[in-house]
Amino acid sequence: MIQSTMPSERTRPQGTHRLPLVHVRYQGHPIGLYGIREAGEQTMTLLHGPIAFPVGTQLLVEDLVGVYQGARPRMFCATVTHSDTWGMSLSL
Repeated sequence: MIQSTMPSERTRPQGTHRLPLVHVRYQGHPIGLYGIREAGEQTMTLLHGPIAFPVGTQLLVEDLVGVYQGARPRMFCATVTHSDTWGMSLSL
């Protein structure tokens, strides 16, 4: 499993509130930035973002911070497998 690069609260420098981000596109349209809650080899869980997509929606995801460090192209397709008020899970 590939771990998210998000530091824990204990190791995060004071004044730094950065999350690893991805940029999501839907049908060629830019949607916005989503924080990464968890990143695995075949799944990714995103925090709630500008739009919550229904299960089955295909998205184009751009890895802005290199979470996958060459294990996957910078831009890749993903399918929404779960969506609620906390965020959404993607199958890569």
